[in-house]
Amino acid sequence: MQRNPREPLMVKLERQLTREMKRPNSMFRSFLEKNFFLRTFVKFLAVFGVCLVIADGILTPAQSVLGAIQGLKVKVPDIETNTIVGISCAILFVLYAIQPMGVTGLGTTFAPIVVLWLLFNMVFGIHNIVKFDASVLRAFNPAHCFYYFHRNGEHGWKSLGAILLSFTGVEALFADLGAFSAKAIRLSWLFFAYPCLILAYTGQAAYISNIPEAVNNPFFNTTTSLGNAYGVCVIMVTFITTCMISIVALVVWQLHFILVLVGFVLFGAMDGAFLSAALTKVPQGAWFTLLLALLLSCVLFLWRFGKKQQWKSEVDDNISPSSLVICNENGKLMLQRSEGQKEMGKIKGVGIFFDKIGYHAPAVYTHFVRKFEAQHDVIVFFHLRQLIQPTVHEDERYIVQRVCSSNTFRIIVRHGYNDRIFTEDFGVVLYDKLKEFLDEEINKTGPEHRISNDHAKVNARARRERDALDAAYEKQVIYILGKEQLRLDSKSILPRKFALSTFIWVRENTRTKQQEFNVPIDQLVEVGYIKEI
Repeated sequence: MQRNPREPLMVKLERQLTREMKRPNSMFRSFLEKNFFLRTFVKFLAVFGVCLVIADGILTPAQSVLGAIQGLKVKVPDIETNTIVGISCAILFVLYAIQPMGVTGLGTTFAPIVVLWLLFNMVFGIHNIVKFDASVLRAFNPAHCFYYFHRNGEHGWKSLGAILLSFTGVEALFADLGAFSAKAIRLSWLFFAYPCLILAYTGQAAYISNIPEAVNNPFFNTTTSLGNAYGVCVIMVTFITTCMISIVALVVWQLHFILVLVGFVLFGAMDGAFLSAALTKVPQGAWFTLLLALLLSCVLFLWRFGKKQQWKSEVDDNISPSSLVICNENGKLMLQRSEGQKEMGKIKGVGIFFDKIGYHAPAVYTHFVRKFEAQHDVIVFFHLRQLIQPTVHEDERYIVQRVCSSNTFRIIVRHGYNDRIFTEDFGVVLYDKLKEFLDEEINKTGPEHRISNDHAKVNARARRERDALDAAYEKQVIYILGKEQLRLDSKSILPRKFALSTFIWVRENTRTKQQEFNVPIDQLVEVGYIKEI
């Protein structure tokens, strides 16, 4: 497994060989691990699927809004295309302008509109079924699907590409998981949205069966080129998902090989039929999403390649604070250098060093100490650890640890993607957490401190550190960020040089850490250093 080379210092991954995995599953896993081309293809397929979802997200707002505005042509046939495009652009602009207000504001505004729209669809669908042709309800019999293909042959196969948009909205539900719970999405879809849409489409079919000319504009849904691009994107994601799920079912879930094969053939055949029909629309607009997804895939692969080279160059920075700074017999702090030890100076206050890794000394601390040959009265290594959940409870958010050096601590903040960490009183929060940690050490008693002498030592050390923390906090609090600049190794060959140069350019044009951390600018210090890749 290819991993960040800094990780093995903290976590060891080792496979325990057991006989629990069935032989066909084990053989497939071994073949996948040993075959470089198959492994690379699976990686590319997964990344390409993600990029297709991103391309889908780009098209979804335009597809929805433009398709709705084109309904004006039913009542105003003389309306120009430029007018429709202009109105659509204006609506999209307003939507994106109010998006920073948050999901709650958008949901409160648009939920009643969507509910009303779906109810109208349901009512009109029921009206059309009752008035025009109730026999369309026979379409719920799956046998009619086979009759349709038998009767229409190649034309029936090609028509699959035209009906994709009747169910492509389902995959958009998964994108909403970041804003709503899975339970809320299941309930709203199964018991409201899905019945409304089924009745709307069934009523549409009843209407067309009696008024054939309505087939030219049955639901106001004429964004042909955009619809082709959107449909191909969605069905290809569906097919890739089927492939990925089959691999997971074999290797992770360890389901029986025959069961996985049956599932893959069943769902793969349906996905493949739709995909093959949709691919005939590539020249009519579907090429856009495929090209966009391919370009995004190249960017992601390039980023991964560049980050691996960057990690290799940063291995030398992974050192323990105790091997960098020591305290001699006279109580003085000494900096360890290749030419020997050198006495260090003191900087008043608390120094908070932002730590990317969460163990050992941060690279910014190493370079700071080596450049200035001094350190703060109290040092805090601050590490953000994002979890795959919306929020983390306050009692479980902060982890405070003592680092081997005196007056040196590490604070790990575990947070969800909806948590806001950097508030105006951020420095006060860290100070309070450190005081709580030291107060617990001062007051704690237990089996590990049965010997009074040991307890007295721990108690005295904690008191000294708390006093030092109070004094340092009164003086100043400084946030130190690392500004790592990458430089291309002159020995690189041309293709590698081009790839790494592009990676460096992209990296240098990403958002800076100051914007991400949002700390007071007058308390911020950046330490720059250069690494060759």
